[in-house]
Amino acid sequence: MNPEVISRKNEVMPSGSRFRRRCFIVAGFISIAMGLLGIVLPVLPTTPFMLLGAYCFARGSEKWHHWLLNHRVFGEYITAFRERRGLTLKQKRRIALTVTLMMAISALHGLGPIMTVVIALIWVMTLIVLFVSPTASESIDLKATSNTVGGAL
Repeated sequence: MNPEVISRKNEVMPSGSRFRRRCFIVAGFISIAMGLLGIVLPVLPTTPFMLLGAYCFARGSEKWHHWLLNHRVFGEYITAFRERRGLTLKQKRRIALTVTLMMAISALHGLGPIMTVVIALIWVMTLIVLFVSPTASESIDLKATSNTVGGAL
């Protein structure tokens, strides 16, 4: 275990110098901002940036890490990944609808035939990965404690 990371109840707690923690917090906010951009930009992924934000917040601020894990939209997705569960069918449908809507808007902006084909391929690959991945039978209870070995992301 990394000596700079203190574990308590399977949660990674912020540690290290004040400067280091602040750097992690700044990196976390940049990651979250990139993830939010990824919601509307078809080639920028949302989930990896949200996961990176959770990782950075876990090492920089217990307050911000808790906020992100309990966020009404992103918390369930991060927790599902963290606990190696699949997304529920409802979550997958919501993601598929959002991706389809954003890809359609992008394709209809007259970017040319090559870009339209690229957008269509990205859309198809995204949906394939989404629906081939494991599906959880029920939503994750964000109030329950984590059983993840090794704690936060």
